[in-house]
Amino acid sequence: MTISLERQPSDEVAWTFSPLTRGRALPQLACALTRTNQRTHDVIRAGLDRTAAPPVPDSETLRQLQHADCATFNNLQDLQHYRDLTGATNGALLGMSFRPKAQPPADGAPIILFVGVRTKPNIESMQWFIDGIWPLVRKAVPLASLRLVGTIGTSFAHRTAERIEIAGFADDLDAEYRRAQIVIAPLVSGSSGVKTKVAEALSYGRPLVTTSLGVDPIQPDQFADAVDVSDDPELYAAALVDLLTNEKLRRAREAQAKIQFERHFSEAAAYGALDAMLSRVDGRIGQAA
Repeated sequence: MTISLERQPSDEVAWTFSPLTRGRALPQLACALTRTNQRTHDVIRAGLDRTAAPPVPDSETLRQLQHADCATFNNLQDLQHYRDLTGATNGALLGMSFRPKAQPPADGAPIILFVGVRTKPNIESMQWFIDGIWPLVRKAVPLASLRLVGTIGTSFAHRTAERIEIAGFADDLDAEYRRAQIVIAPLVSGSSGVKTKVAEALSYGRPLVTTSLGVDPIQPDQFADAVDVSDDPELYAAALVDLLTNEKLRRAREAQAKIQFERHFSEAAAYGALDAMLSRVDGRIGQAA
């Protein structure tokens, strides 16, 4: 059987992840894409109680993990799976960490911010948002603006009449987050789990509205009141309208965002379990010496 995959060309502008990088040494290459959609995720979620257990690593991999001083995992799901398989106590979560960059409360224009590059999942996510959610928000808050930062904006440049601002590449992300009252991560395709977008928004102390793909499936309420989570367009829009029109609520969410950032994405949260485990290893080595 022959499978034809869609081709995604490389970006016209050779952007880099870090503003400290002044260029790319290698040429950009096109990608071949395969993707899911919202209906696919609905079907998967509806049958989670009937899904098979996660695959079991081969015995040699498990043996090496169990005999290591520390085995690290970047999400709770994998860590818990390892513990369930082996009963080992040497597993530790190695999370994401950002510098805290909390901004003062955003006053002035009701701006909703999305930061992203022009990838297929980002395009699909923003298409879902702009077609199904943005009209509801504009109807309730006519002066609201949607600001797209990053190369994602090139895919929606034809829709600026809908109060959509195309910022392009930003040399100063701090300024973009400072202006925004709310950050969105309306993810509808790709893998589940906490995304960089979510962590970055919390690092700036901004209220965030995302979908279930933006949080850890084991802990969907892990960010408490700092983050609204909804896969329903009407509920998603309602969450945004509440934040745009209720300053007291927005201030409370900003405070919660700072608390949840420290709890999940500070250096202590990201590396604390690993540091503690390595300290115990150092202690054993010192005693043996």
